[in-house]
Amino acid sequence: MRQLLLRVIRRSWRRSRSKELLWGTNYERFWPHLMVWRKEESLIWWIVTQHRRKRRAMLEYMSAPQWSHIRFVRLTSSAGIEEYVRRVERAAGTRTATKHKACAETNAFRNF
Repeated sequence: MRQLLLRVIRRSWRRSRSKELLWGTNYERFWPHLMVWRKEESLIWWIVTQHRRKRRAMLEYMSAPQWSHIRFVRLTSSAGIEEYVRRVERAAGTRTATKHKACAETNAFRNF
């Protein structure tokens, strides 16, 4: 949870300072996230109170038979996330290259 809180605080600070547009006409407001006594506005409060419940629920989903058709990927570190992204990108690149090669061969055959 520590890493999650740090990421949210950094991202909110950056978005607030740069006036990054989130959607429509909504911009990040940094200070309300820190006001944990204002539960309805504080993202920090939401993370602290919901993290354990959400984590427990996801672990239950991973072992429930009704979700056995879904392949869950549990990433527990930044290094694990980066490695997973590299693998996905490599696999996507391979599939894209194979698909383009197949299309090129099909088009070459049609033109022949």
